[in-house]
Amino acid sequence: MTERFEQELTRVYGAASVHVRTQFLGISDADTLEFGTITTLREDYESVDAVLILTEMPRRSHGKPEMARIFPDESAAALSYPTLGVLAGQRRLVGLFMSCVLRLVDGAAPGAHERFELRWNRWREPRGDEPGFLLAHTITGVPRTVLGMVASNAPWRTAP
Repeated sequence: MTERFEQELTRVYGAASVHVRTQFLGISDADTLEFGTITTLREDYESVDAVLILTEMPRRSHGKPEMARIFPDESAAALSYPTLGVLAGQRRLVGLFMSCVLRLVDGAAPGAHERFELRWNRWREPRGDEPGFLLAHTITGVPRTVLGMVASNAPWRTAP
């Protein structure tokens, strides 16, 4: 998937490189991500335009499952993998990555925003101190999140 994401970034921005790293992130008492880890990740590389965090922790906002949240001041986004559902393939995940990057990094090719718009979901743009976020669809969001949580736990591996 890294190669596919890098190809899409190159198509939209002209040149790009993607670095993937597994990292444990802390969660504060207010259920927010600890941005000290993001700062550390950014310092490990020479030039970083955006940091995307893919977590297996389901997140909720405004009473709905949250697919992604962007933090423009930190040039970072947090994405919840279970909210994408049990059948979330590479195409869907790369599309969500691209949608986040397009909101964080300027200089995209014309038409890129429309190409990576998510049909059934709408972004709420950042307002004041509140970050922007993408909520799951009203009808399908909760079942998709629950099935995504079950699938990420891989219960079929415990049966044998």
